[in-house]
Amino acid sequence: MLTKGNRIQATIKRDSMTKFAGLLEEGACYRIRNFGVGENGGKYPLLPHKYKINFFKNTSLTRMNRFDTNHNGFKFEPFLRFSTRRWSEQEAVDIIGTIVSIGDPIPFGDNQERRTVILEDAESHPLECTFFDNWADMFNDINDNRESLGHVVIILQLAKVKYWNEKSQVGNALFGMKIYINSDLPEIVAFKESCKINHYSPEKTVVMTESFFERACKKTVGAIRDSDAVRYYFVVYAKIHKIHKEHGWQYLACRKCNTAIKEQATKAGARPSASKKPTYKCEAHGLQVPVPKYKVIVRVIDDTGSASLVRFDKMVHNLVDATFVTIEAYLRHSCIAGLMENDRTRFCRGKTSFAAFFPASIPASQW
Repeated sequence: MLTKGNRIQATIKRDSMTKFAGLLEEGACYRIRNFGVGENGGKYPLLPHKYKINFFKNTSLTRMNRFDTNHNGFKFEPFLRFSTRRWSEQEAVDIIGTIVSIGDPIPFGDNQERRTVILEDAESHPLECTFFDNWADMFNDINDNRESLGHVVIILQLAKVKYWNEKSQVGNALFGMKIYINSDLPEIVAFKESCKINHYSPEKTVVMTESFFERACKKTVGAIRDSDAVRYYFVVYAKIHKIHKEHGWQYLACRKCNTAIKEQATKAGARPSASKKPTYKCEAHGLQVPVPKYKVIVRVIDDTGSASLVRFDKMVHNLVDATFVTIEAYLRHSCIAGLMENDRTRFCRGKTSFAAFFPASIPASQW
């Protein structure tokens, strides 16, 4: 990074690496003499700068005092910019955010895998990142220990932006990208202090038998339909017969209370803009950035009858053993047929106990 905050790529040939390896220190500042300037070409340039610096055998380095506090040369991009600007293959970006969701590894190709991770910035704007192979495996320990780790902040430096169906995704570059996870950096410390703490969602919970049956009455499917009770908590043992795909499988929720939120209507007379993102409002918490959640309507059946039950985020996650992020990634990468059939099989295998809260306000036509 230069004194004005601009960045330029420097290249050292293999036969000169031994000389400069002991002289260069990351985060330090140097005065460079006797270097060459060439076109920044090649197949995978790290920066969009037109030129790059080439080190020669007689290139000299003189260490000097740092000229700013940004020792790592970060230039963070706001998450909202990814929805209004398109990056080229020659450009690299720096981002900082907190991890709110880690998808399961998805195999593809010849023994390869990818993983989707959702980040949020300090204003709760989401950004989707996709990591491949060894980069995807870096998140195994974080995913396994998410409850004890709590707030995890990540920095991606010199990452690449790719597009799937015109939707931007940030991912690892072949050579130059660096990743910092909960490192003791001033940028990460400042980010933690400036944003609200969120945890991964959804979390797969283990329900004990005692708590599952607490204050609940056992019901058959037929008994539910015949009941005239105003409100009660019941447990039914039944088989999932089918999934009502016509009703969809997700809803947009408030990240604070998980209730459904709706898009705000455009003000009368306002000019439509393709770059302006829609706004959403929760009745309890005001304007919010929505988060997608599972909402699946299933038909359950036993020997007394059948009924439709609504299953929400954590229950669906426990049934299919897959996060919402994983399912969405499958759909986006054209695996719809195989995925839906696979999930239908997993949903409908054997009988399952359901705990549900029944309000009398639900019309009988919905059962």
